[in-house]
Amino acid sequence: MPKSGKKGVKKQSNLASDIKLSDFANSSARAGRLRKSVGTSLSKEAEDIRNVEDEDTAWYEKDLEEFQFLDISSSNRKKLRTKTTPEESLNRPGICYPIDVWFLIGRYIKPEDVKLFASICKDSHRVSRSYSFWMKMYKRYYQPNDRLPARLQPECIEQAFCLKTSVIRALYYMYPNFVNQLSSRMSNTDVYCLSNLCCTLMWRIQQNGKWLFHFKFTTSASASVAPLTLKSVMNDWWTGQDVCRKSQDRYVNYNPDEGCKILRFTCSHYVLVPPMVMGSRLCDVRINLAHDMRRQKLQLTFGHSNYRQSNKGSGFCKDSSGYSDFVEFDAVENLMILNWWHPQYPFEYNT
Repeated sequence: MPKSGKKGVKKQSNLASDIKLSDFANSSARAGRLRKSVGTSLSKEAEDIRNVEDEDTAWYEKDLEEFQFLDISSSNRKKLRTKTTPEESLNRPGICYPIDVWFLIGRYIKPEDVKLFASICKDSHRVSRSYSFWMKMYKRYYQPNDRLPARLQPECIEQAFCLKTSVIRALYYMYPNFVNQLSSRMSNTDVYCLSNLCCTLMWRIQQNGKWLFHFKFTTSASASVAPLTLKSVMNDWWTGQDVCRKSQDRYVNYNPDEGCKILRFTCSHYVLVPPMVMGSRLCDVRINLAHDMRRQKLQLTFGHSNYRQSNKGSGFCKDSSGYSDFVEFDAVENLMILNWWHPQYPFEYNT
């Protein structure tokens, strides 16, 4: 009797361990025979697989008749080729936000993202040219500890004339990303970018027994723009003329040094530069080693295309475009090219 009892306990434990999930009524796995529809579909798939395996011919050995092409009519092809016209794109429904929304978004625009913000739509472009946009950007990054020039202090920067230019110059003193760019980037010494530019101004300063030369170059497009002086702007404001929005945007975004670059370098001795280089075009520029093999030698060739042959005996060199003036600076040091936004750029405003 006790032996049979033990055997019964073992059978119950085996039955409990052999239970599977498929034994339950709500199981997805079904036991028994498959339906006829399921069986026929499986048999068809098996036959298709066998037929594919039996085909040994490659695709490049088949004829064109054996391939199946899509039948695309000429009308359908025209529909695929047609593109949306500008008129259809303008007629599409869109959302026009109030300009106040763009003014609110402009408070959070970073200085390096102003170009992207201005290219979104007309209203964002209008906001990027407004007085409040640049004034709020200046106040956002201004700190009393920043060592700004007197012209870029809050007391002097509030005027609308050249506000955008002044704020951009101040950001290279205040904004960390712009300051890091100047510190990490090597000084720009690519003098070949000055070729074919017009020399508008030249001056020299004597410092510590050496001569510091400055050559100001500008593009033909910026030179053709009529200058706008602060005196004329003040007269318009006091007399009530040109107080519309377009003229205000012009005052705020006006930059007298747009497209200007200054070539600055130090020379160990004085070099006579003809005054006729001002107003002429830089035809050629070369940099070689000086005689001491330690410093550089700078050679500038200024072209005078408006000179006639009557000036042939005045010491000018003749080239294909006319007469040119050749200036050579030996033992050049600290050569730099300053853009209008650089902190070391010597800028002055017309009064």
